[in-house]
Amino acid sequence: MGTPLQAQYDAREDRMRLTLHPAAAEPRSFWVTRRQWLELLHALAALPLPDAVEPASESSVPVGARKARALEVPPATPVREIRLRRTPAGARLAFVAGPEGATLALPPAGVRRLILMLQQQADRAGWDPQAALARLNARDLAGATVSKARRLH
Repeated sequence: MGTPLQAQYDAREDRMRLTLHPAAAEPRSFWVTRRQWLELLHALAALPLPDAVEPASESSVPVGARKARALEVPPATPVREIRLRRTPAGARLAFVAGPEGATLALPPAGVRRLILMLQQQADRAGWDPQAALARLNARDLAGATVSKARRLH
């Protein structure tokens, strides 16, 4: 079985709580800042994924907040870094938090569902993900232009 995933905005903390519920281990819960959340959304949206939409099996795709509510939610640990790596089978996310972290492997359908969940939770938090993504895209474009100009000189 895959790793069900739960995400929920906490207004008191002004952060997202991201909880992984692996089948063979204890659940892990992380505090993710607005900047980390939107950077992850930006990075996932930039991943090249196959156009074909494969059927999403329950075992390979994170679940939404409604389904995961019944699952136990442990105390959250602040995330220091989120690492994203493209793999032949989709993507691998690593959540770095203190001495222990967690990794999550996602097929393309899982990446798409995670992007949707990230967007929905950012909307609920009032974080305006579209404006943030436009800023991040402009930053990337400006960085690429500066790098190109440096190579020319």
